Amino acid sequence: EILRRVLLRFLHQDIKRPDTAVKTALSIFDTEGPRLAASFFQPGFDDLRAEVKRSVKTAVLELFRMLQAGGFTIRSVERKYSLKVRTIGIDIEGRPDLVLGKSGAIIDFKRGGVNYRHGELASGVGLQLAVYGHLIREKEAAAFPPVAYLMLKAGHLITVDPEAFPDAHVIEGPTPKETWNAFKNSFRQIWAEL
Repeated sequence: EILRRVLLRFLHQDIKRPDTAVKTALSIFDTEGPRLAASFFQPGFDDLRAEVKRSVKTAVLELFRMLQAGGFTIRSVERKYSLKVRTIGIDIEGRPDLVLGKSGAIIDFKRGGVNYRHGELASGVGLQLAVYGHLIREKEAAAFPPVAYLMLKAGHLITVDPEAFPDAHVIEGPTPKETWNAFKNSFRQIWAEL
């Protein structure tokens, strides 16, 4: 969680160079880390703290590289979005970690579980990303934005969209729209059974 919190704080800054990005993120880790994750800063946890600090650097460099390579701007960081889904009669809300400029592309940060997230995208059960995609598009008739997971410890982006994110690891799997539609169909079926 500290890795995610440091990245979210880092994203609120307008930084143009990778070396400045790393320096800023590591400074946030050092100054705010004891409050965010006190156990890492206790005696005897030097190795774990160093590992997390390396992960901060890796994740910041990947995020900075991806933003620069794609020419992305940041629309919102951890902003709450809400929407009524009229076709199934429910309200949904969520806080995507990062929503990018004009495309509304969504990046959700995940600390670990690379194989799990690969499987989730490949099998079409990445519901969190599909819900975020629906929230960002603001109405059911609008197009779904691209979505991806930034795997923080591994330092790479995974997505099912082969063109949205430069150099991302592309997983063969259903689109967010297909995942969302499958969720809606399942919801209707289960609700009818109830």
